[in-house]
Amino acid sequence: MHPDFSPSTVIKKFTRSACGLLGALSLSAQAVVFQAESYNYFYDTTPGNTGGAYRSDDVDIENAQDTNGGYNVGWIETGEWLAFTNLTIPTNGSYVIKMRVASPSGATASVDLNAGAIQLGTFQIGATGGWQNWTTVTKTVNINAGTYNLGVFAQTAGWNFNWIEIVPAGGTNNPDCGSTWYRANLTHYESYPDPGSDECVLYNGCTWAGQFYGLNGVQPESWVMANNIAAVHLKDWNWMGMKTINLRQGSRSITAKVYDGCSDSDCNGCCTANLAGDGYLIDLEKYTMQRFGSGSGIVEFQVCN
Repeated sequence: MHPDFSPSTVIKKFTRSACGLLGALSLSAQAVVFQAESYNYFYDTTPGNTGGAYRSDDVDIENAQDTNGGYNVGWIETGEWLAFTNLTIPTNGSYVIKMRVASPSGATASVDLNAGAIQLGTFQIGATGGWQNWTTVTKTVNINAGTYNLGVFAQTAGWNFNWIEIVPAGGTNNPDCGSTWYRANLTHYESYPDPGSDECVLYNGCTWAGQFYGLNGVQPESWVMANNIAAVHLKDWNWMGMKTINLRQGSRSITAKVYDGCSDSDCNGCCTANLAGDGYLIDLEKYTMQRFGSGSGIVEFQVCN
C-alpha cells in the first residue's frame, strides 16, 4: 500500500474537470468502452441525481453491482438520452454494438450517431429479473469511417445502463486479455521516495518504502527497479489485483503487474480524487513510469487473466 503523489502534482491537475479528454479515442480491432456515467451531453426529465453518486447534474447515477463494479445510470424515463463525443471509426465496415443493461421487466433503447442523423438501430432489452441483474445485448451494424457523437436513447423507461462499446465484427480476441480496452487516469509514485520529498513528508511515503499491497514483506529497491509495477484504486483490487495489465498511450505501450493498491486513508482521499471520468486509476511506480515514458494523462488498459 502506498500514498499517491502530492496534491500539487496530481490531484489539482486531474480532477473531474479533465474528463473531457476521455472521449477522443479511436477504435482498433479491439473494443473501447464508453461508461454510461461518462457522458458528455444528456437530456433528463427529472431534476437532480436520484442515485446521488459520481456527478451532481440531473442524470441519475448509482453504484453498480456488476462484475467490475463502477457506476450505472438508472431511473431512466422514456425520451431521456446520453451522448458521448469523439467516437472514431477508422474504416468503413461492419461493427458490433454491445450494451450492458439490466431491467426487471424489459425495455427498449436505441443507438444513433450525430444526434439522430444516423440511426444504428433498436435494442430490445429482455427482462433480467432485477435492477442489478446484468446482461449484454448486441447488434451488428454497418458504419462508415469518420468521427461521430454516439447517442443512447430511451425508447421506454424501466432499465439501467452500465456501458456501451463498439468493436469491429469478426475482430480477434486475445484469449488471455480479452478484447476490451478501458480508460484510466495515469499517475505515478515512488516506492522508495527521497526522505525530503512531498510523498514522504505529506503522506508518510517513506513508511511504505518497498511495501506493496499484494505482497508480504519489504521488496528491495533492486527488485522494484527490475519489475514493471502498477497500483490501482483499492475499490478495483478484487478485479485487477495481482493481475497483468497491458497499457497503451499514443505510441507507448508496456505490460505491468498490479502488485499495489492506492488507499485514500494514506493520502487524504487523493486516490479517489485522481480517478478519471471512467472511474479508474492506474498508478505506475517510478521506474516503470520511466520505462513507459509517461506518468500522466489518460491511458488505455486491458486486464489479463
